[in-house]
Amino acid sequence: MAIVSLENKDFFSRFEKAPHVFLTEEHLAIHLQEDTKCIYLADSDSGLGIFLKISLGLAQCPYAAPFGGLFSKDERTDWASINRFIRDLTVYLLNSGVKSLRLALPAPIYSVNTTSKLINSLIAGNYKLNLIPEINSHLSLLDYDRESYPKNIKEIIRKTSRSRLKIEEVFDDIQRLNAYKIVEENRTSRGRKMSISYSHLRRLDKVCKSRFFIVKNNEGESIASAITFESSPGIVYAQFWGDSPLGRNLNAMDFLAVSLVDIFQSEGWKIFDLGVSTENGVPNSGLLRFKESHRFSSTLKFTAEISLL
Repeated sequence: MAIVSLENKDFFSRFEKAPHVFLTEEHLAIHLQEDTKCIYLADSDSGLGIFLKISLGLAQCPYAAPFGGLFSKDERTDWASINRFIRDLTVYLLNSGVKSLRLALPAPIYSVNTTSKLINSLIAGNYKLNLIPEINSHLSLLDYDRESYPKNIKEIIRKTSRSRLKIEEVFDDIQRLNAYKIVEENRTSRGRKMSISYSHLRRLDKVCKSRFFIVKNNEGESIASAITFESSPGIVYAQFWGDSPLGRNLNAMDFLAVSLVDIFQSEGWKIFDLGVSTENGVPNSGLLRFKESHRFSSTLKFTAEISLL
């Protein structure tokens, strides 16, 4: 078994099916418009592959996305093949002058077999490894039932009903920009920045099948919003969401969460992925408690940082 470097087209012709949208050729192409420093590595024997951005001695996957991972032609690829691929990959990168490798791996709802075996291989291997544990939240829409909500959430839902909150999916640019700004202002108020500009986000519309939702109060004021992607067949991913100060007084986020779950379940989605509730492995206890109170399950996803020297 040997790692080989391929051209972009040759690489993606080998892996016609990506494990999720953030590893598709179309998603990558949008982010490569300004920077082309990306290499594509594969092994013919194991059917495994990966693309990496190389910069200042660091190789990282994904490229400008929340998570990445390995390409695998078969989720039943045996552990030994994955173990050899990672070993050969680290040797290849070290010989190419790379000093460290960073892999932001997907949550277990994506490529669960391959990712689990990869994590096991990293832990069992003789690597200089820093494994950052992130807590990811998802809800199975196949067995979702509002009756399973705890008593306090049921009362909040009744409160939002009395306040006559409404949710709308919006399509014109003015409304979509409004949805973006609600989230942006929410993050700014908490000392955080948006990871992507509005114009860049809109370039992902077709690839990620993005959708924009706004919650309005009884006076028609926008008080919360969400922007979602189709991350994988059957899985909808909340890329961004947040509320305004006015929305907090009306439990707009509770209403938004319940309403999105109802919408996506009625449309036949299997899983609603709310993403991580941690930053560099440190949990946001309030956010995690909010998600779990809405019946979302917490699972671990990992970011692996490997020193090659």
